Parts: sequence; structure tokens; C-alpha cells
Amino acid sequence: MADAGLALSPPRAMRARYYRVIGLCLAALLLVLGLPWFAHWRQSRAPFQPASLHMQLAASVVPVAHLQTAIQKLGLRPSQLRAMMPLAPGQEAVVGQLHFTLPAKIPAGSQLALFAIDERTRQAVQWFWGWSPGAETTSGWDGSFSGFAVRYPWLAPLADEQMDSRLEVSIPLNAKSPLTFYAALDLDALPVVDINKDVLFALGFVGPQRQVYWAQRLQVTASR
Repeated sequence: MADAGLALSPPRAMRARYYRVIGLCLAALLLVLGLPWFAHWRQSRAPFQPASLHMQLAASVVPVAHLQTAIQKLGLRPSQLRAMMPLAPGQEAVVGQLHFTLPAKIPAGSQLALFAIDERTRQAVQWFWGWSPGAETTSGWDGSFSGFAVRYPWLAPLADEQMDSRLEVSIPLNAKSPLTFYAALDLDALPVVDINKDVLFALGFVGPQRQVYWAQRLQVTASR
């Protein structure tokens, strides 16, 4: 004969504790799985977007024989930005200014880099120099820049290793506008007809861990 006082199911308190334990285990699992994703999302999330820089690009193409004169017309002395070798007679160069407004806070170790690609040959320019008020402007190459080619097909020429070339001009994080620059174009290419079709300008932003935040293609809106 069955004992009428025997409980056939767990007490309500035991069931509630059981569900709490299951809930805590699921929450811990989701936290473990979600933390790497959240860290990656936060790392790859740009602290600001291109529109906040209010960029305006003015540029023109000149023979290298007139390059220093064109730079001086922009208000710079040779001691600030000098047309340097290697430049060959008959070669063309693009000279211009990028106006911008930097955000108040930019993560230390970040980099804003201006690129120029000769669309006639689909090659990045090999001799790119610049100057801006308030801070020393640098030219060079960083291996992280190849990440722009992965994300943006129109920056495919940046995929090649260019360890010894001056393929970009970096805007110092404490610089003042404008950035004045020049870039030597491909010696063997035909003369530039339309600067916005023949030369591609882009500003790229990489973070402190050399992660690619974004790249913005720039249109020349005025001639200099």
C-alpha cells in the first residue's frame, strides 16, 4: 500500500533553485562566448567617422620643373616642403592641400594617412611628401595599410609590400589644417587629363592596435 505522505515530484523551492542554477550557467556561457565578440566589436569600432573631419581637397597637376614654384604659391617655404629627388624631367606631380578639422579626442597610437593612387597605371604613388602647421608630418609605409586593400577593392594597389617607399602622408594627431602635399606621378604614364579620374586620393584611419577603421575616397573640389 502506497504511503500517502510520499512526495512524487521535487518541492517548489528545489525546482526554483534548479532553474536558477540552469539560468546562471546559461548566462555564464553566453558571457564567455560573447566577450571575445564584444571585444572585437569595440576594437574595430571607429571613435569617429570621416564626416566629422569636414575634409576639402584642392589639388592640381604640374610638371616637376614647376613643382617648387607651385608649392611656394601655397604659402610654404622650401624649408617647410621641398621638392626632392628622385624626380625626372618631363615627369608630372600633383600638388595640393587637404583642409580638415580634427576631433578633440583621438586615441593615442592611431594614424590618419593620406594615400594617392595613379589610376592610369593602378599603382600607388612612390614619392609622397607633406607638411602641416603645428606638428611634424611623416611619410612612409606601414604593413597595416595593406588591410585597406582587403576591405576596399578600390584600394587594391595598397596590398603590395612597399617597405622602402613613400606611399602615404600621415596627418599628426595634433596637426593644424591644412595639410600641404605633393606626389610624383608615374613617369611612363600619359599626361593627366582629369585629376579626379586619373588620380585617386583617400584618407585612411587605423587604430592603436593597427586595426583598419575606415577609408574615405576624396574628390578634388578645387584647383591650386
